[in-house]
Amino acid sequence: MSKNKNVNKNKKVIVALSVSFLLSTEVFALTVMPEIRTTIPINNTDTTRIKCVHGQINSMDYSDGTGLIAKVDKSNRYAIISFQQLDTGLERKIINNKVNLGIGCGAEYYQMILDPQNMKSKTILLQQTWL
Repeated sequence: MSKNKNVNKNKKVIVALSVSFLLSTEVFALTVMPEIRTTIPINNTDTTRIKCVHGQINSMDYSDGTGLIAKVDKSNRYAIISFQQLDTGLERKIINNKVNLGIGCGAEYYQMILDPQNMKSKTILLQQTWL
Protein backbone atom coordinates (compact mmCIF):
# COMPACT_ATOMS: atom_id res chain seq x y z
CA MET A 1 0.00 0.00 0.00
CA SER A 2 1.33 3.44 -0.85
CA LYS A 3 2.03 6.12 1.72
CA ASN A 4 -0.87 8.31 0.46
CA LYS A 5 -3.39 5.48 0.88
CA ASN A 6 -2.19 4.89 4.48
CA VAL A 7 -2.49 8.60 5.28
CA ASN A 8 -6.04 8.75 3.83
CA LYS A 9 -7.04 5.61 5.72
CA ASN A 10 -5.66 7.07 8.98
CA LYS A 11 -7.54 10.34 8.40
CA LYS A 12 -10.80 8.43 7.93
CA VAL A 13 -10.25 6.50 11.16
CA ILE A 14 -9.45 9.71 13.08
CA VAL A 15 -12.57 11.45 11.70
CA ALA A 16 -14.75 8.44 12.57
CA LEU A 17 -13.38 8.31 16.12
CA SER A 18 -13.83 12.07 16.54
CA VAL A 19 -17.46 11.93 15.41
CA SER A 20 -18.13 8.97 17.72
CA PHE A 21 -16.61 10.86 20.66
CA LEU A 22 -18.64 13.98 19.96
CA LEU A 23 -21.85 12.01 19.68
CA SER A 24 -21.17 10.09 22.89
CA THR A 25 -20.39 13.22 24.92
CA GLU A 26 -23.64 14.91 23.87
CA VAL A 27 -25.93 11.92 24.43
CA PHE A 28 -27.60 13.62 27.37
CA ALA A 29 -27.58 17.11 25.82
CA LEU A 30 -30.56 19.05 24.57
CA THR A 31 -30.17 21.93 22.14
CA VAL A 32 -32.37 25.00 22.54
CA MET A 33 -32.80 27.71 19.90
CA PRO A 34 -33.40 31.38 20.76
CA GLU A 35 -36.82 33.09 20.84
CA ILE A 36 -38.69 29.76 20.75
CA ARG A 37 -40.29 28.86 24.08
CA THR A 38 -39.19 25.27 24.65
CA THR A 39 -40.44 22.84 27.30
CA ILE A 40 -37.50 20.89 28.67
CA PRO A 41 -37.76 17.86 30.94
CA ILE A 42 -34.94 18.06 33.49
CA ASN A 43 -33.79 16.12 36.54
CA ASN A 44 -35.72 17.09 39.68
CA THR A 45 -33.09 15.99 42.23
CA ASP A 46 -29.71 16.64 40.61
CA THR A 47 -28.08 19.64 38.98
CA THR A 48 -28.55 20.52 35.32
CA ARG A 49 -25.87 22.36 33.39
CA ILE A 50 -26.73 25.02 30.80
CA LYS A 51 -24.01 25.97 28.34
CA CYS A 52 -23.95 29.21 26.34
CA VAL A 53 -22.33 27.85 23.17
CA HIS A 54 -21.53 31.13 21.40
CA GLY A 55 -21.08 33.77 24.07
CA GLN A 56 -21.57 34.61 27.70
CA ILE A 57 -24.65 34.44 29.88
CA ASN A 58 -25.67 38.02 30.57
CA SER A 59 -29.04 37.49 32.27
CA MET A 60 -31.21 34.85 33.94
CA ASP A 61 -34.86 35.61 34.53
CA TYR A 62 -37.20 33.54 36.69
CA SER A 63 -39.70 34.20 39.46
CA ASP A 64 -38.71 34.00 43.13
CA GLY A 65 -40.48 31.33 45.12
CA THR A 66 -40.45 28.77 42.31
CA GLY A 67 -37.94 26.50 44.05
CA LEU A 68 -35.37 27.01 41.30
CA ILE A 69 -31.76 27.56 42.36
CA ALA A 70 -29.59 29.02 39.59
CA LYS A 71 -25.94 30.11 39.55
CA VAL A 72 -23.66 31.27 36.74
CA ASP A 73 -19.98 30.26 36.81
CA LYS A 74 -17.13 32.81 36.79
CA SER A 75 -16.62 32.55 33.01
CA ASN A 76 -20.32 33.33 32.40
CA ARG A 77 -20.45 30.45 29.89
CA TYR A 78 -22.26 27.93 32.13
CA ALA A 79 -25.21 28.03 34.49
CA ILE A 80 -26.00 25.35 37.02
CA ILE A 81 -29.63 24.91 38.02
CA SER A 82 -31.38 22.65 40.49
CA PHE A 83 -34.62 22.52 42.44
CA GLN A 84 -34.87 23.28 46.13
CA GLN A 85 -35.52 20.33 48.41
CA LEU A 86 -37.48 20.79 51.62
CA ASP A 87 -36.52 18.55 54.52
CA THR A 88 -39.07 18.45 57.34
CA GLY A 89 -37.10 15.91 59.33
CA LEU A 90 -39.63 13.19 58.56
CA GLU A 91 -39.65 13.45 54.80
CA ARG A 92 -37.82 15.13 51.98
CA LYS A 93 -40.01 17.04 49.55
CA ILE A 94 -38.74 18.10 46.16
CA ILE A 95 -40.33 21.16 44.62
CA ASN A 96 -41.18 20.02 41.13
CA ASN A 97 -43.49 22.60 39.58
CA LYS A 98 -42.78 23.79 36.06
CA VAL A 99 -40.71 26.99 35.98
CA ASN A 100 -40.32 29.62 33.28
CA LEU A 101 -36.66 30.48 32.75
CA GLY A 102 -35.25 33.07 30.38
CA ILE A 103 -31.53 33.31 29.67
CA GLY A 104 -29.64 35.97 27.74
CA CYS A 105 -26.72 34.34 25.97
CA GLY A 106 -24.58 36.53 23.75
CA ALA A 107 -26.98 38.60 21.63
CA GLU A 108 -29.79 36.00 21.84
CA TYR A 109 -32.56 35.34 24.40
CA TYR A 110 -33.72 31.80 25.24
CA GLN A 111 -37.13 31.06 26.77
CA MET A 112 -37.61 27.72 28.49
CA ILE A 113 -40.24 25.96 30.56
CA LEU A 114 -38.37 23.64 32.90
CA ASP A 115 -40.34 20.48 33.66
CA PRO A 116 -38.69 18.64 36.58
CA GLN A 117 -38.95 14.86 36.41
CA ASN A 118 -37.32 11.78 37.88
CA MET A 119 -34.75 11.19 35.11
CA LYS A 120 -31.03 11.35 34.31
CA SER A 121 -29.37 14.75 34.24
CA LYS A 122 -28.61 16.33 30.92
CA THR A 123 -26.83 19.39 29.62
CA ILE A 124 -28.81 22.12 27.88
CA LEU A 125 -26.97 23.75 24.98
CA LEU A 126 -28.03 27.27 24.05
CA GLN A 127 -27.36 27.32 20.31
CA GLN A 128 -27.19 30.32 18.03
CA THR A 129 -29.61 30.79 15.13
CA TRP A 130 -26.85 30.78 12.51
CA LEU A 131 -24.12 28.19 12.36
